[in-house]
Amino acid sequence: MTIFLEIVKKTLSERIPKIIEASNAADSNVKNLIAKGINYVCGDLGIGRNGDLAKAKREMAKKLGEDLHKLLEEKTDLATCGSIKKLIDEYQEKGRLLSKSFSQGEGHFKEAMIALKTLVQDIYNNLNDVNLLDVPSNRDAFSRLRFHLADYISEKIVRITWPTTQFHKKIGNEKLELISTTLAECERQLNGIDLQSLDYAKLRQARVNWCIRTLLGENLEVCSKNKFKAAIPLVQFSLFNTGFKTGLTLNTPTYTPSAGLMKVYLEIAYSEINPQAENRSLRYY
Repeated sequence: MTIFLEIVKKTLSERIPKIIEASNAADSNVKNLIAKGINYVCGDLGIGRNGDLAKAKREMAKKLGEDLHKLLEEKTDLATCGSIKKLIDEYQEKGRLLSKSFSQGEGHFKEAMIALKTLVQDIYNNLNDVNLLDVPSNRDAFSRLRFHLADYISEKIVRITWPTTQFHKKIGNEKLELISTTLAECERQLNGIDLQSLDYAKLRQARVNWCIRTLLGENLEVCSKNKFKAAIPLVQFSLFNTGFKTGLTLNTPTYTPSAGLMKVYLEIAYSEINPQAENRSLRYY
């Protein structure tokens, strides 16, 4: 299995239960309960959610998750991406036909399926940007590091607040570039290790640990150099009718992006790669 497929399966296995939870919550919200009460008292007026339809769609979403779990990889991640989106399309169509049989619109199920396809494509595009497509996933130290970085990228995509502004987009792009260049250098160093060396495994692990520390340090550098401070104009006026304008501004505190999520995933990778380490705290200064 490639890292792309493993990450997509992991991510969607976390997203699909949230779709089901949202459907359950919609069934039990006050607005829908009132509508059900009105239908009960006045006869079925057809207002509110159709409970049988909603339940059937929840079962459909669950079955989609099971089919995605069983999905096998294609010859390339591009083909695999297409197969995943085709499978979701099939379930979207099943949802449409089911809704039609109940004389109902497609509702939130259609929106959820479209969101899943968009998520899959976004994961593909971002992993392509850092050269993590068509990469086998295995227990090798370098593979585990690449997996956890792909997982970090996927999680950033899932969080709808990233990127919300040009400022955040710039930082996000810089971190992707950092991941790409550092992994490429790490791979170059790994390829230079003598396969006949008695210390081959230790040397390989040491190079991967170097990569993790480098990423941690450079991640902090990216955050540090992207400090942001806004000056908000409060009053602006012309000085003695001279045309020279002056005014009062409110200086906001300096905002420094956090090393945050990338640091968390790098530390997870380090702990997995170095399970016997007595001190797992990473020193990267």
